[in-house]
Amino acid sequence: MAAPYPNSAVDDDENGIEDSSRLFTTPARDLLGGAAKGLRSFFRYKRRIKPVIIVGRNVTTNAQTIDPLFDVNGLVPTTGGYLSDSPITASPPTDFTALEVGEWDFLASAIVAGNVTASFPSASTTDGRLFEIHQILTTLIAVGVATRTMTLFAQTGMPDAGVMTTDDDFAVLAGPSITDAQQGRIFVPRAPGLVQLNDNGTITTSDISPLPIQCGDAGLFESVITAGLAADSHRIALVVRRVA
Repeated sequence: MAAPYPNSAVDDDENGIEDSSRLFTTPARDLLGGAAKGLRSFFRYKRRIKPVIIVGRNVTTNAQTIDPLFDVNGLVPTTGGYLSDSPITASPPTDFTALEVGEWDFLASAIVAGNVTASFPSASTTDGRLFEIHQILTTLIAVGVATRTMTLFAQTGMPDAGVMTTDDDFAVLAGPSITDAQQGRIFVPRAPGLVQLNDNGTITTSDISPLPIQCGDAGLFESVITAGLAADSHRIALVVRRVA
C-alpha cells in the first residue's frame, strides 16, 4: 500500500514502517521539514478500537447469560484449574458447594469418632454440578483396646435402576487392621496406581485404583471403621475438581 504522505513510510493495514532504511538514508532536513511531510507523518500511527464481546453460560440454568469475570473466591474462572481459597490446612469445606468451575481443592469430612461413619460430602445438593475425584485418603487414630478394620465406600451419584441392597460403586473392604494406640490409612491415588494400605507404618498394596471418577451432587464417600470405638478419631479427605 502506498504511503499516505509523500515522505511517509507507513503501512496503514499493519500500522508499521514500510521502509525503515529511510531513517539512515534520508537527509534530516527532509524528515524534519514540515508538519505534513516531516517526522510525524513518517511515524504516523492510525489507532483502532476493536470491540470484544464475552458470552458465557450459567452452569446452573439453561438461560444464556454473561459469566462473571470473577468467581465467589475472587479468582478468574478457568478450565485450567487452581486451588480454591479453602484448603484443608484451614477449615476444609465439608461439601462440594465451595468449588467454582475449574477449581481444585482438598476437601474433607469432619473428624468423627470411630463408631461413627465419616462421610463426604456432609449433605448432597441438587444443583446439577459435575466433579472429578482424583485422590482419596482415609485416616484413623485408634485409642483403646480393640481390633478395628478400616473400610472405604464410594457412590458416584449416577442414576441406578432403583433402591439397591448394595449401592456402592466401588469399595475397599479389607483395609488395615488397627489395634490400640495405632494409626491407619487407606490411600487411593489416580490409576494406574494401586490402593495403598498403611497399617501403623507398614504399607501394603491392594486393588488398582478406579480414579479419577466423575460424580454429581449426589456422590457419597464414606469411611467406616468396623469395631471402632468412641475414643477413636477418623476422617475421609478427597482431591476434587469441579468440571461443570
